[in-house]
Amino acid sequence: MFSATDSDPGLTPTSLEAMIKSSEYAQLYFPDDALRDLLTRVIRRERGSFALAERRDATIRIEVASDEMTAMVTTRQAYGGEPLTVELLTGAIRDAGVHEQFCDTVTLERIVLERAVSKVPFANGHKPEPGIDSQFTYLFETESSEGPTIDEIGNVDRYNLRDFLVVDEKTPLLQRVPATLAVDGATVTGKVLKAKNGNDAGFSKDTPGAVPDPKNSNLLISEIKGHPVAFHNGVRVDPTLRVEQVDLRSGNVVFDGSLLINGDATAGVLVESTGDIVIKGVVGNATIIAGNDVIISGGVIGPESIDEEDGFSTRVKAGGNIEAQFISRAELTIEGDVIVKEYISHCKIRANGQIKVGEGGRGWLFGGRNHANLGVSATRLGTDANIKTIVSTGCSAEMLEKRTELIEQQEVFLLQIKQLNVVLGKTLPTGGQFDPEELKQAIEAINQKVADATVVLGALEESMAATRDATIKVKDTVFPNVTIAISDAQMLIQREHGGGTFSREGIEIEWH
Repeated sequence: MFSATDSDPGLTPTSLEAMIKSSEYAQLYFPDDALRDLLTRVIRRERGSFALAERRDATIRIEVASDEMTAMVTTRQAYGGEPLTVELLTGAIRDAGVHEQFCDTVTLERIVLERAVSKVPFANGHKPEPGIDSQFTYLFETESSEGPTIDEIGNVDRYNLRDFLVVDEKTPLLQRVPATLAVDGATVTGKVLKAKNGNDAGFSKDTPGAVPDPKNSNLLISEIKGHPVAFHNGVRVDPTLRVEQVDLRSGNVVFDGSLLINGDATAGVLVESTGDIVIKGVVGNATIIAGNDVIISGGVIGPESIDEEDGFSTRVKAGGNIEAQFISRAELTIEGDVIVKEYISHCKIRANGQIKVGEGGRGWLFGGRNHANLGVSATRLGTDANIKTIVSTGCSAEMLEKRTELIEQQEVFLLQIKQLNVVLGKTLPTGGQFDPEELKQAIEAINQKVADATVVLGALEESMAATRDATIKVKDTVFPNVTIAISDAQMLIQREHGGGTFSREGIEIEWH
């Protein structure tokens, strides 16, 4: 308090401030306008006691964020009152419910030294750390696409786009890393924030062709040779490769194993497999080569503009049978049987087995050249439009030519052996033109050629023998302009016939 008297002490703001600094009241809190107000009262000669300063303790305000993950402090320095100390600060923090373990001691010490701070963060909670789910790493390329290839002169190949992977038995396929445990979090007030452990998912229960490694339960290996297919938390190994569609987007498909195409095979692609090929759609303007059977749920159809004499752009080659609903304007080379439900039209077919058209369908065979070593059966041959149609069975011209060629080769070899034996039987001068040992080796080599040719000829004659009873059977109608050929005998149908069987009787073809 300051007491004013009648006399003017000659006070000025500067002298008053110097007076206060030298007094015992220097540490008190003086409001901003306190000295100016005092001087105004003195000038007005007001009498009385006036409040000039006050004693203040240090103050502390703790603020906790709404999510309780952070705490901040605001302090006001002391003015002649209780000063800010570490003990005072930690007490306020404790009273605010903030746990000591979340406080930064270095920050607290700095706050005490600075005496006055505003909203300084000093405590942080710990966020919960959820566990990591099981991780699965595929140890093979799940998708292999190389894109079009360009050769050295700039030609672009838009068909060889993809290399379909085949793995051997016991190949590592899928690595599993187990899930991790969670770490709970906490707020600055000590509230526990629960965290969720990682989902410790195991391998899928259905992994055909893949099994756990006996030495590592977190590793799947292939049980068989085949094509690996990745799926959620698992892998399977297909003895059969599965693709949706084969066209310009997929490129050619060449696979060591069997192949399943859920759609069509089109656009000039090559589909080649060492096993079976199953096509759920149709084959159009494509080449299909199978080591075993070709099974087509739809049919085979080539471009209408193809000339049978110039060649076909749609081809099927099978080491076993081919089955389809229909086949049109295509070239087929089949080791087994050709089995078609509805019709075969304008094709070039060569089958070592039989051609069977019409089992459960219309069974028409017309146009083109159609040969099967062991017989042909159809509902109708040709059409009422008299389309030129050639149907043949028995020994093919190629078989007969091959047999003749083998016999002629054997005759040449035997003549060579005879001539060499004549030379060898003569008394040859030492150092002459012919070495007896070289002659013996030459005879031995030719004898081996004769033996090899004999084996091939024997297999060929066995195949030819199997064709001796081959027939062409027609259930309903044979139309004019159909040529029937059995081995080297031919018959041109000049008028319409009903159902019956064509067979070879001697050197003639009989119809009965």
